Amino acid sequence: MKIRAKLQVTEVTKYAYGSELVKLRAVYSSNNQEDNNYSKATPAASMELTIDNPDAQGVLVAGKSYYVDFTHVKEVEWKPRAGSRFPAPRKSWAPNGGGPKGQDDRI
Repeated sequence: MKIRAKLQVTEVTKYAYGSELVKLRAVYSSNNQEDNNYSKATPAASMELTIDNPDAQGVLVAGKSYYVDFTHVKEVEWKPRAGSRFPAPRKSWAPNGGGPKGQDDRI
């Protein structure tokens, strides 16, 4: 199942070191079902994005609304590159292994 949310940019903060912080919140309209398709009542959502790619900066504008689509990503096995200093990601981020039995919770 895909979920589509309609979010409005409430604030854009540009930082001296070259990135921008974009804050968004859910859009609600009692007469527009498009704004409410993932919620039975008043939708609630917030999002913050730090954008440091110069080509992507300035695309999201304060006061404008945007769709955000959520689609499940097919799980793929992660393998570090040869010589990588980064370990494989944990399968569960829940404390004490909280995931399905047998999943590794170590970093």
